[in-house]
Amino acid sequence: MASTSLTIPRSAVHAIQLLGEREEQEDSYGLIHFGRSNDAGFGIIVADGMGGHVGGPIASQTVVDSARLILEDTDALSPEVLLEIAQSCNASVGKCVELNPEFEGMGSTLITALLVKDWLHWVSVGDSCLYSFSRATGLSRVNEDHSMKPILDKMLEEGALEISDEEYSSKKNMLRSAITGTDLELVDCRWQGISLASTDLLIIASDGLETLAD
Repeated sequence: MASTSLTIPRSAVHAIQLLGEREEQEDSYGLIHFGRSNDAGFGIIVADGMGGHVGGPIASQTVVDSARLILEDTDALSPEVLLEIAQSCNASVGKCVELNPEFEGMGSTLITALLVKDWLHWVSVGDSCLYSFSRATGLSRVNEDHSMKPILDKMLEEGALEISDEEYSSKKNMLRSAITGTDLELVDCRWQGISLASTDLLIIASDGLETLAD
């Protein structure tokens, strides 16, 4: 889990990894300064690996390293850069599986949150979460959730499903899109971004954070 305030000195950024109830850590994260002059910014990368105690950590670290490499060569942020991050991460995981068939089925989520001046831009794939917190408006998720949960929640609202139904509990954490080396079904690419003028805190984390109450 990583958080940052509007100012970007290193003292404003905090990151922590918690193993929770799992036996192995499958998440990875990276922090990076990128760009030059007026387009310089700060990037936070979070990846939640899938594929067991071997494949999961490799997938998530591959995603973080791939995103970092793109940002290291970035002079100015653009929509193409955001898409390139997702595509490069996906290609790198695919190449890793190709060279190591025993990792078949591994994958990762991705959030790359980029802060330039007072604006937040991001690209995300999967169900890892990006939250904005303001003392005035509270906590709100700003990136898309690519799990089945939003679809099932809508079915709950429409009365087509009960929260006690087995379908809800068994499917809510299933991913509709992930970094696996195959075609990316869904990519949340927010080039226009959002203003951070009234934001006090950003929280970028794997989906385990959603087990906590707001």
